[in-house]
Amino acid sequence: MNALATLSSERMNWETPPWFVELVRAVAPIAFDPCTTAKNPVGAQLFYSQTPSGPGWLGPCGLSGAWPSEGLGFWNPMYGPFLSGLVRPSRKVWRTNKKTKEKTLLGVGTGWIEKAALHEGESLGLVPARTGSKWFRRLFSRSHVVCLWNPGRIAFVDPDTGIVGEQPAHDSAVFYSGPNAVRFFDVFEPHGIMLRGGRR
Repeated sequence: MNALATLSSERMNWETPPWFVELVRAVAPIAFDPCTTAKNPVGAQLFYSQTPSGPGWLGPCGLSGAWPSEGLGFWNPMYGPFLSGLVRPSRKVWRTNKKTKEKTLLGVGTGWIEKAALHEGESLGLVPARTGSKWFRRLFSRSHVVCLWNPGRIAFVDPDTGIVGEQPAHDSAVFYSGPNAVRFFDVFEPHGIMLRGGRR
């Protein structure tokens, strides 16, 4: 998961659990990850991360950099306000304390859904199942197949301890677009409700 900034007491860089990454690999090898950490936990051939890290490193920000056109891109970005809106790599995301009105910087970069929707290559993304949101409908229209995870919530991994965290407050959805839609359906169908997306 993206770690463009982890400047608040609330962790924003939870990692995708290894068992889920294995499901992704069962669809196709992971060619690139636009929102990971320097240690590249999913083992993508090419990746973006805030900290430079050897071969395969493309730059600090997958929002501003081009996504490779060849191979499967797996993306699991920071959630909440980082997902929606236009692609703005430098936009700061703040949280305001309702009582004290004090603002805390959560991170930098918004528009992950729009970035994925604009990508013409093969793509598999793990995001919240916010079915009523504008961004969910936007990504649905650009995907071949969508899996609404069942049971709905996927717990993520603390990168410092390797321990799986508590169940998140949101359900999960997996979006796929590309030439391996049948394979994606076969791999993910046991894990959720499969829907045909709007992309033909």
